[in-house]
Amino acid sequence: MHHFKKIIAFLALSAVLIFAGPVSYYGRLKASGNKLVGENTNTPVQVRGMSFFWSCTDWDEGKYAGFWKAATVDAMVDGWKSEILRAAMAADNDQSCGDYQGKKTQTLQMVKTVVNRAIEKDIYVIVDWHSHKAHQQQTDAINFFVTEMQAYHNDPHVIFEIYNEPPDGDANQWTTIKPYMQAVINAIRNAGANNLILVGTPYYDQDPDIATGNPVSGQDLAYVLHFYAAQHKLDSEPTIGSWRLQGNNQKVFRTAATNALNHNYPLFVSEYGTVMASGNGNHSTSEADKWHTFMDNNKISSCNWSINNKAEGASAFVTSFNIPSNGSDAAWTNTNNMTESGKYIYGKLVAYANNAEWRNAPPPSSSSSGGGSSSSGSTPILTPPQTVFANSAIVVGNGINLAAKNSAVVEVFGLKGNSVRKFNFANGVYTVSFSDLPKGLYIARVSFGSEKKILRVPVK
Repeated sequence: MHHFKKIIAFLALSAVLIFAGPVSYYGRLKASGNKLVGENTNTPVQVRGMSFFWSCTDWDEGKYAGFWKAATVDAMVDGWKSEILRAAMAADNDQSCGDYQGKKTQTLQMVKTVVNRAIEKDIYVIVDWHSHKAHQQQTDAINFFVTEMQAYHNDPHVIFEIYNEPPDGDANQWTTIKPYMQAVINAIRNAGANNLILVGTPYYDQDPDIATGNPVSGQDLAYVLHFYAAQHKLDSEPTIGSWRLQGNNQKVFRTAATNALNHNYPLFVSEYGTVMASGNGNHSTSEADKWHTFMDNNKISSCNWSINNKAEGASAFVTSFNIPSNGSDAAWTNTNNMTESGKYIYGKLVAYANNAEWRNAPPPSSSSSGGGSSSSGSTPILTPPQTVFANSAIVVGNGINLAAKNSAVVEVFGLKGNSVRKFNFANGVYTVSFSDLPKGLYIARVSFGSEKKILRVPVK
């Protein structure tokens, strides 16, 4: 409900623009074969964005943790055009880090600040158990996703990533970590949560086909793939597991990813870089371009590592970048403040935004005309007059059922804030249909005097 509150507050200042993002358009992400689809659209969905750096409060005197604030979310959404953000919550139980185990209250507040703001901005957000030893932390991880994250259960914005990167291991690593994956998935589902779950895969998420060849049970799961383009070349670099297990018959990244997709499970690149896996080294435009083409061709969503100004190539910002307190500050999008990787990713996200389906929804029809009390569009149906004791408005089918105690105004907007319909009602009970509009997601503002209500109305 956080985004509704933001919209209502915004409308009090300006009645012109209504904010809506990819979640309002696509809805909850679900697994369908080897694609993720939107619950509202039932079509393949690919979203792109950024990952926060480890939420360590003690590293470099908390400098990196300073990015974990609402202003950063605003900048990544409004300036960088991110459709998804990843809250990489440090959970390695590292005493030098100041992570979830060491500073639980502070860490949870950081995570919730990012998640709540992402919901308000109507984008997707990954809550990531960012650990390399999660299978040794099963009880803590289950408590986190089931109890600490309970408020976000069934919120279509929120995605749960249950294991950041299973580390290098022996030939039976998937057998070792699979029981953890299954236990956490079962706990989340048994708690009644239908959120999309991202499942970590062997050898730092580099061998997803090993996992999909022996999958866990459950619905709405996507398997994780990580890469760092300058080192993990799509067509020439062998994956870690294949190097050890197959000797000279080495499996390259494209093969591993394609095999996983051929097993009919979705992939999700929750973390990738354009440099070396260490986070250092030079940015590689050519290899990063190859990976982006592969992800685009296969509708694979992704988050780039990372929103940070640490002295390493994977950081989006240079070390001299001072974190602005306002998300609209021009410093966020000043390329002089970006690393080579940052400039590249910023350019990619802005370019992708131009063609994003949800930003380019079909324009509402302007050819229809109605009568009665509506200024345009379909005619509302008035039920027999009756006394109305309370104002109410609920979405039913392709429209709204409305009860007006005195009077009401219903305004309907497209996702870009363009006005589509406006109805004026006296006291009574009404049904208002939008079925003559093109299929898509619309935002309805219902005003009962000073009382306002925002509704999302999917027309199917």
